[in-house]
Amino acid sequence: MTGLMSAKKQNREEVLNKIEEKGFTDYGHYAGKLLSAIWSDAVQGAADERKKLRIAAALNNCDYDAVLISVLENNLAEVLEGMAIAAYALGTTNSAVYLPSENDGLADRIMEMSKGYGLDMQIEVGIVDTHITNTNPFYNANGHFETYAALSAFFSDPETYRPSILLAVKRGEVLEGFKKYPLGVTVKKVVGDIAEEDIMALEIGTKIFDRTALDVKIDAAFQPENGVVSVLGPDVCMIDQAVVRMEKICYKSCGKCTFCREGSRQLHAIFKEMTAGKGSASDLALVKEIVDAMEFSTLCSVGKTAANPVIGVLANFDDEIEDHIKRKKCRTDTCKAFMNIYIDPMKCEGCGDCVDECPADCIEGDEGYIHMIDDLECTKCGKCIEACEYEAIVRASGRLPKLPEKLTKVGKFKKR
Repeated sequence: MTGLMSAKKQNREEVLNKIEEKGFTDYGHYAGKLLSAIWSDAVQGAADERKKLRIAAALNNCDYDAVLISVLENNLAEVLEGMAIAAYALGTTNSAVYLPSENDGLADRIMEMSKGYGLDMQIEVGIVDTHITNTNPFYNANGHFETYAALSAFFSDPETYRPSILLAVKRGEVLEGFKKYPLGVTVKKVVGDIAEEDIMALEIGTKIFDRTALDVKIDAAFQPENGVVSVLGPDVCMIDQAVVRMEKICYKSCGKCTFCREGSRQLHAIFKEMTAGKGSASDLALVKEIVDAMEFSTLCSVGKTAANPVIGVLANFDDEIEDHIKRKKCRTDTCKAFMNIYIDPMKCEGCGDCVDECPADCIEGDEGYIHMIDDLECTKCGKCIEACEYEAIVRASGRLPKLPEKLTKVGKFKKR
């Protein structure tokens, strides 16, 4: 408790002044906003609404998978000490920790340990309503777990304290361990030694960028909401990625705000249509209208950032959108609606191996004749491709070349 003891050797005004002079900012929803300003607003709000001020600690609402819950689990003493310092500075003992889901073991640890810090603790489950901040009968002074841990570190040793942030890299489906970096570190430094051609996109929290974001600095004003920087490789379809992310957001929306609830569903549906080959240029104007409405007409940070995946794809990957809408093709062949499997009539030897392997029974042909695939029946499973030793079966997107319209003997087909 060295940090709390150090803080209590000073009066409340001195503690507040030190925090303001150091330029402490929040790591959560208010990333980049001075902690002193957040607290000042909360004190004023509590007075205006005649509520009790409460120190609240939580994850960023946009940390959908609760990745940074590890900050609380592994640094509980530091988080609670930081909350106690905040409580002392603001003249209250009321406090609450918001857990993203039921966790009796962690809740019991918090309740037991908080007694030693003089906190009147409550456990809340769910997201923090950062816009209204007036859970009756309390008015929350909100902060991220990492913010309170930083307060503890600063008051424990002000001379050596340096602002830092916990970050992890996700490559494909593999999330690497969190490491501590100084604020101002570049994305390139975080992701390490990786060739630029192996990067299609970078997802920093909920925001999607192209590879030029390698030079972006992660600082007080720009941070990943979940502490994760994801590297998306060249084999990834960005339209499909937008669909995957919007589907997750649809499930995370509480449904209270119409623009968040319906906007997320509409964006998911529109981009899903693009992957199915049914997108149209007129959809893009509607997408932009929905995005603007969600940003300005939703209450909490979930709604205000819900469209981030779509915004990132629109801003950085318009060529892929054009491919899906106008050219009806997918760069990576991820979207099966654009995928065609056909038999190259110039390579087919009429052996029949593909017919034997096709589970959909959609390949027509006799021995010595060029075989043909019924595209309407084909499930695009690719087993015929594996079976053909002549490499005559092709998987491609876009327009098909000229193919036989009837059974033709091997070697007799002419392209023109």
